[in-house]
Amino acid sequence: MLNGKANYNAGARYGSGEHSEPCVVCAGALKITAQKTGHQLQLEIKHVLESLSWVRIFHGFEVSKSLDGTSDSFSMIAYADQSESNITDLSEHVLAHEAVLKGKIQLFEKDKCWLCFMPIKHSNGGLSLWLIEGHESTEKPELEPMCILAEVYQNCASHIGLQNTDPLTGLGNRQALSDRLGRMLKGHRRSNDIGDKSLPSICMLDIDFFKRVNDDYGHLYGDEVLLLFSSLMKKIFRENDFLYRYGGEEFIVLLGTSTLEDSIIALERFRREVEAYTFPQVGNITVSIGFVQMKAGELPSTTMDKADKALYYAKGNERNQVCSYHNLIQKKLIATNKQDIKSERF
Repeated sequence: MLNGKANYNAGARYGSGEHSEPCVVCAGALKITAQKTGHQLQLEIKHVLESLSWVRIFHGFEVSKSLDGTSDSFSMIAYADQSESNITDLSEHVLAHEAVLKGKIQLFEKDKCWLCFMPIKHSNGGLSLWLIEGHESTEKPELEPMCILAEVYQNCASHIGLQNTDPLTGLGNRQALSDRLGRMLKGHRRSNDIGDKSLPSICMLDIDFFKRVNDDYGHLYGDEVLLLFSSLMKKIFRENDFLYRYGGEEFIVLLGTSTLEDSIIALERFRREVEAYTFPQVGNITVSIGFVQMKAGELPSTTMDKADKALYYAKGNERNQVCSYHNLIQKKLIATNKQDIKSERF
């Protein structure tokens, strides 16, 4: 697995006057380092790798652990604009799993075509898997150029990750959320050993009466509440759930559950943990939560608006509860038009 140190000697090979692939590597590195968002970076690495002489098709995935946390099971979310139609059964290949579990590049030849399974470990602990198809009748592929580009990609991903991180809590920020929502809703695929390919739920969490904490105890204790609250999020939610600070005392979770009932169970578990936790000096606080299941092809703004409506209902009706947009609509407790008058949050 690439982890910051190369396991090859590129200079010895490329100092001999063979400039074809190295020039592609240099040009590709310049293009990769010019990218400013994770989405753009993923699009560019696909373009650059497919410009290598032996590469025919590139497939990139973000890897997360399974729901039960076992080491031999994981799920994958496709990079950038890859869609269901152009992602093959490579994601189900046994060597893809071996690459992730062993942390080593796996090569496989079938019908005169080479396949490469390459794990990429990121500085934040995240993991990617590159699945690369070669041209037919290609000799055993030369991996050095690809490894160099992988390290350039790692470094860029690390810098972009820092820009997309909330400095107080260490969670993703609004830019990171926007980037991921766009990718998920445009070209989402999750595949794992239990066959869960559903889109996640988007959940909005708001600390109740947080303004009182700042007013009564000061912003220093308010920041401590935010830090401890985010720590509870990291502890309670799973590795395949994505966590963000949306702003102030409001947080977002992209919850990787498959059913409405599972989402309610997971969110209720977190709500109870917060209610039972004693925050230093401040004591007990509560959280209100609104959520909705994401739909393929739906605009992120539309999905966020639905979750926001559910949250406003929770805040306006006794707080300290989990509200599903779907359930509220079914019970006719909220309307679907955007002109609804929203309840006062505080």
